[in-house]
Formats: sequence, C-alpha cells, structure tokens
Amino acid sequence: MRQPDYKMIQGGNIQVPMNPQLAGASGRGLARLGSTLAGVGVEASAILQKVKKADEDGKLIDAEEEWENSYAEYQKKMAITRNSPLEWQTGWEKNSQKLRHSIDSMEGSKEFKNNLRLRFTRWDGNVNRSIGRSATKTSFSNTANSYAAKYDRAQSQNNTELMLQTAQEATTLGYWPESRLYEAETAAKKLSITNEQTHGMQTDAFETFEEIETNKWGEDKYTHQRKVAKYRPALNAARRQIVDDAVNGVISGGISTPEDLEKEEYENLLPVQKEKIATFMKKFHDQKHKEWVASPEQQAIISSKVQDGIYNFQPNGEDSDMGYADVKMWINQLNPSAYKDEMQKALDSKQDGKMAEIKTIKDWGKAQINRNRKNALDRVAKPKVVKKTLFDYLEDGFLRNEQNLKDLGFSKGDVKNIMNAKVDRGANIKGDDARSTYSVQLGMFRDVYQSREDLSAGSDFQREMARTMMTGNLNTVLRESDDPATLLQFDEDQDRIHKMYGDLESEYNNHIKTHPKADKENVEEWLKDNNLYIESTIERNPVINPRPGTENANYQNKVFVDESLGAANVRHNNPAAAYPRKQDEKYGIEGYGVIGGGHRIGKFPTPIHGAAANFELFADNYVNMTFKAAMKKWQP
Repeated sequence: MRQPDYKMIQGGNIQVPMNPQLAGASGRGLARLGSTLAGVGVEASAILQKVKKADEDGKLIDAEEEWENSYAEYQKKMAITRNSPLEWQTGWEKNSQKLRHSIDSMEGSKEFKNNLRLRFTRWDGNVNRSIGRSATKTSFSNTANSYAAKYDRAQSQNNTELMLQTAQEATTLGYWPESRLYEAETAAKKLSITNEQTHGMQTDAFETFEEIETNKWGEDKYTHQRKVAKYRPALNAARRQIVDDAVNGVISGGISTPEDLEKEEYENLLPVQKEKIATFMKKFHDQKHKEWVASPEQQAIISSKVQDGIYNFQPNGEDSDMGYADVKMWINQLNPSAYKDEMQKALDSKQDGKMAEIKTIKDWGKAQINRNRKNALDRVAKPKVVKKTLFDYLEDGFLRNEQNLKDLGFSKGDVKNIMNAKVDRGANIKGDDARSTYSVQLGMFRDVYQSREDLSAGSDFQREMARTMMTGNLNTVLRESDDPATLLQFDEDQDRIHKMYGDLESEYNNHIKTHPKADKENVEEWLKDNNLYIESTIERNPVINPRPGTENANYQNKVFVDESLGAANVRHNNPAAAYPRKQDEKYGIEGYGVIGGGHRIGKFPTPIHGAAANFELFADNYVNMTFKAAMKKWQP
C-alpha cells in the first residue's frame, strides 16, 4: 500500500510532505521543519503557514523578474527588426506561451498557481499593449523616415519639384508635422534660387552676378552676402576668359585698334583691363618695342614680373582682375622657350585654384627667391593715390541730380522720397550733417530699389553707383588714380628690383643645372652667397607640402563673421586686428572681414593662428624701431 504524501501535523491543519521521495523540494523542506518543531514540542502550524507564504511570495517575485527579463530580451530583438514592427506581437505570443507553460510546471499550492496565472495575464496584457503602441509608433516612424529619404534624394538631385511633392504628401498623410512641411518648402525655395543662380552664372555670368549683387531674389542680409562672395570667383573666371580672348585677338591680328575692344564680346572687360590691353596692342605692333622687349635686360625684368605675378595671383579674391591681365600679357612678351610654356601652365594651374606645392629642393629655393623679391617690392614707396569714395560722388551731387534717379527707373514718388530724405533730429546720429543725410538717403534708396519697373535701367556708371549704394558704404572706393610723377619713380624702382631678381633666377637655374644633385646645404649656401634671406627651414631633401590645415588658405577671400561674437579682433581670431597678408596663408588665414571705416581685418581659424601671424608681421616690419615710429607706421 502506497505511503501518503502528506499527513496532518499535531496541533495544526497544514499539510506538509512526509514522503521525501515523492514530495517536491519545498514540500520536503516543510516536512523536515515540521518534524523538527514537533520533536521539540513547538506548535508548528502557525510557523509553517508563514514559512509557506514567504516561500510562495518569493517565487512570485522571481517569476515576475523572469518575465521582465524575457520581455527585455525581446525588446532587443524588436530594436534589431525595426523594419518589421507588425510581426512583433506574433513573435511575442511564442514567448508568452513558454512563460505560461512554465507556471504549470512550478510546484506550489493551487491558490498560489491561480494567483500566479492571474498576475501573468495582467502583465502579459500590458506587454501586448506596449508592443502594439511601439509597433504603431515605429511603423509611422519608418514611413516618415522613408519620406525623409525620398526627400533627401530629391534634394541631392536638385529636384525641387519632387522635394515639395514629397513633403506635402508626407504632411497630408500625417507622417510629417506642419512645421516640417514649412522647413521643406523653405529649403526647396532656397535650393530653387541657388539652382537658378548657378545656371545663370554658367550661361550669362555678368548679368546674373549683377542680379545677385542687387539681391533680385530678396534673400536675407547674410545669405545675400554669402552668395556675392560665393559667385564672385565664377565672375572673375568669366572675365579672365575674355582677357584671354582679347590678348589672343591682339596676337592673331583680330584686334588691331582700340575700337575693336568696344565690340559686344568685350563689353564686360573692366576699364582698366581695356586700357592695359590697348597699351599691350600698341606695343605689340611696334617693331622697335618688340626688339626692346626681346633684349636680355627686358626679358629678365619680364621673367621676374611673371614669377612675382603668379606667386601673388589669387583667382578667388574680391577684385575681378587680381593682376591676371598683367601676368597674361607679360607671359606673351617672353621669348619663345620651354620656360614660357612652363609659366603659362603655372598660371593656368593657379587660376584653377590649385596651390603650388614645394616638392623638391629646387622648388624650395625658388620659393625663397619669390619671398625675397616680394619683400623687396613691398618696401618700394607706393605712388600717391587719389581715391574717390561713394561719399565724394554724393558730395558731387549724384543724389541731388533728379535725372540720375529717373534714369535708374525710379518713379517720381520714389525720386522725391530719396532726395527729400532727412535725418530725424530725435535720432542718435553720429558724424556731420552731410554724412548723416547721405546715410538716410542711402537707406531710402535701398528700401525702394527693388520696386523699380526696369531693374536694368541706367548707364554703366549709374548702375555701378547703384550697386555700390546697395552693397557698400560711404567709405567704399569707386575710383583710384595715381600721381604721374610718383608713379614713374615707382615703376623705375620696381623694374630695377625685377631686373636684379630676374638675373638671380637665371643664375639659380644655371646653378641647379650644373648641380643636379644639389641638397639643402648646397641651395642654402647659394642663397646666402647672393644675400637672400631664408625665411623657412627644411630637413635634408624633403618633399614639402602645404602646412596641414592651410591648403585652402586665401588672404583675399571676403568672409562674414557675426558681429554678436565679440569685438572685431576677437571674432576674427586676430589679436592685433591686423590687415590680411599673403604671408598669413602659412597660418591658415581664411580671408578678411570689413570693419569700421572700410578697413580690412584678417580672419584666422583660431586665436593661436592669428597670434602667430601677428608675431611674424611684427618681426618683418617693426624690428629696430622706436615705439613712436612703430605706432606711426601701424596707424599713419
């Protein structure tokens, strides 16, 4: 006969397992505990009741912890399968069944198991609702992201129509908020404007750039300034192409008189460029001049000018010429040789935006000659320059002449408003009455400029004045002229230096030819023997590349810095607030800003770069000077 698993223990009604072989671990433990208590005469029922409840409460907590761990593991799987959120609940059902079956295999009282099943049902329901919400949210998020990817592809393809269509559809179907639609529409509009401007610069750079300068598209102040800076290099390139065509025309005979330069295809040449090309044409057809230019002395001067011109040429600067016409014509005055072809290739490479790399000892030596020549030329007293600013032209009566404004296409009412604009005496206006009045008139001019019926009206000079009034200030220089006497002395001094350095270059090239294995010491010795200052040192026979971080340095690139970032020297990372210099490119100069009075200030990537450039400036120009003399030179 089978031994019963449980029997009543004295004094109580708690069933405890008495057969250790057939009872579970908990039952066996309670049985032993009950026997021990009974053996010593202790009433066991109340104690065993509490022990049994504590045991089952602990199992309940352990079970709930196991459920939570199982759900946490499943959430990891959900994160991995974000592209299939609708499959999450089906997958969870398998986990749920396993957990429910584990309850049936647990030991414990019927009451305990019922309570456990009830708790699991409530917990599993909450998990299912959580998974459902996550699946819904993820499904919507996935679709929103799909629309975002489609929008980004359209944007990368410059397809503004598809950008708008995608954004509107995503918003209509509820995947994107209205705010995102507004952002997309704004971005599409900006991209559409940029596409139109870029296409215009490719097809008609001069008309398009004029529209950009006068802000035809009504862009905000800083976007407008960035666009002017962005597209100016393309304008410069287009103008350089016309210079090439004109110079080649002179050489081929297609251009033989100054009147030929007035043809439509040359209308966008700057006046100074036309003047230079006309002078070149006159000399080119003068046999005596040809013979004179071909002389060894003049070839040395021209060779030096070519080297210096290429060394200093910055194709993306603000000035539309940047000396390109000069260098182009100097190259064409060199006697036919491999050197002449080499100089043309160097100029072409520079205008393509490629920085000359110093790759050999020979290149390094040439760079030292170039730096010494530039320093020598910089020390030549500049000719006196007479500058005429926007203020000067306004003083001459440009805005007092009603016809000027009518020619530019202003209505009678706008003409009257501009000419009668006066200073509000309650306003805090600094400066004299004339400057204050002109400032107010300029403000009125800018307010109504885009509302003219004919945006292309006016003569060349009137439109130039209008562009200056729209983008410049009263100190902006429109015209410069040199004093003839001081200009002649300046040219003579410059030619003397060019002759000296042209001869030095020839001697240096001969030295390299006769010393094909020249090393650092050899080149340095030659430079020192010719009284040339070595401005940078190198290790033995290296390959020298531009200093890291300075590959795109450009001291003639106009940049814009938010004035809220601090004082001018702080926001430009230029402790001394110094003007930009070619030499600053070795310190990574990013360009220049324009501050009070129209003065330029170099912009550096960090204050450390700026301070290093400042120290070199002081070392180059202010050593062995009294403080008074240095201050006078710094701020004449």
